[in-house]
Amino acid sequence: MNRAFKYFIAVFFVFAFLAMGFALFKAWGSLKDMTGRVSDLEESLKSSDNACLELHQRIYELENNPWAVERTARERCHLCKKGEFIFIYDEDAGVDSGGGAGGFSSE
Repeated sequence: MNRAFKYFIAVFFVFAFLAMGFALFKAWGSLKDMTGRVSDLEESLKSSDNACLELHQRIYELENNPWAVERTARERCHLCKKGEFIFIYDEDAGVDSGGGAGGFSSE
């Protein structure tokens, strides 16, 4: 074989090797990114599963426990029994607001 052909083959293999190395480097970076994304999604799934479990427990409580229904009505609707008082705390009124009542209103 002549010298030019051997040189061409050597250059071809060098470029082929560099191209494969570049492709493998990009694939490794992509794999690393996907692995991180998978772990984020698994964490999100675990969090969603916990929230779902809490909601199922709350539903069960509301269906089977009359006190839970009463407590929910008191908290969300500001309902009370006869002779009871409801104090609503105004979160916007701070200590420095000069309200004098410590942030409580008499609604």
